[in-house]
Amino acid sequence: ALEDAISASRLPARTDNRCKIVWCGRLTRVKSPDRALATLKDLERQVPGRFHLTMIGDGPMREELEITTVRDGLADAVTFTGRVASPAPLMASCDLGLLTSDVEGYPNVIPEMLACGVRRVVTTDCAGGLDALPGVIVSSDKTPAALARQLLKAAKAQAAPAELRAVLEARRPERFFELLAAA
Repeated sequence: ALEDAISASRLPARTDNRCKIVWCGRLTRVKSPDRALATLKDLERQVPGRFHLTMIGDGPMREELEITTVRDGLADAVTFTGRVASPAPLMASCDLGLLTSDVEGYPNVIPEMLACGVRRVVTTDCAGGLDALPGVIVSSDKTPAALARQLLKAAKAQAAPAELRAVLEARRPERFFELLAAA
């Protein structure tokens, strides 16, 4: 779609050697997108120019976040895509995922990121059971410094965990309907 092509044009080129992080959600307080920017700021202090954050989504905090990005000198390290009808291609262009929510029911965005090829997802402990997913690193410490430490560890992984494919296969929607039909 045109909207997706416009968003993709704002992303770093594939030849860009930075580690690409994706954050996806509504730009609201409960999702703590400001924590994602603070985490990137911490990463920039430690390893300048090594990371790029793509924030997929829109919401009431957008303007505040854009101002923070400029104020903190992160304008070249952050892309705000706005709402995207199909975020999968944008997720697929990223190496790592980041979830910064205070609380979630079950964040479906995590398996979506992993299914798109994101190698690892670093998340706050916003919901139970997240550590059961291969490739997910749950940080009980929600501070930007702790999340940055976990992202630095995750960036060292060159591939998704081998067992991830089987876990995602078991969770695909078609499998759910197959089980319902067999019952």
